[in-house]
Amino acid sequence: MLGPERSARKIVPFLDELGIEFCTVCTWSFIPSTPIGARRAELQIEGMGVEWTHSSMTSGEAQAIAREIALQQKHSVHNAVRGEAWTEFLLYANGFTVDDVRLAIRTFNRHIGRDTSEQEIRATADYAALRATLARHELPAPRH
Repeated sequence: MLGPERSARKIVPFLDELGIEFCTVCTWSFIPSTPIGARRAELQIEGMGVEWTHSSMTSGEAQAIAREIALQQKHSVHNAVRGEAWTEFLLYANGFTVDDVRLAIRTFNRHIGRDTSEQEIRATADYAALRATLARHELPAPRH
């Protein structure tokens, strides 16, 4: 096992042992204008953005590890919105509890990226639980 992969595999025990409530696992993006861009040849970096290879790993391998981490941890709810914590902050600011936020993000994660009809989603127990949770909170009116 190569260095970066071994290092990434330490994340699940870290999350589980500390009981971290929420996490986001995302992969590195290569941007040539950053300081590491000047080391492109030394690190054998090819590609750009989310599609890259370097001397010890490919972006595909990194993405597979990130998916494993999101699925394997036991306690933390994975926030599938890449690198964003605003969802939790917005819900907390509107009086939601940690359990409410966990329900909202888990429900979102169950349906994101799947070809599921609105009717099928509305028929699920998690959707009904989320609707009941939302109904208990006074939310700001949407702006048009």
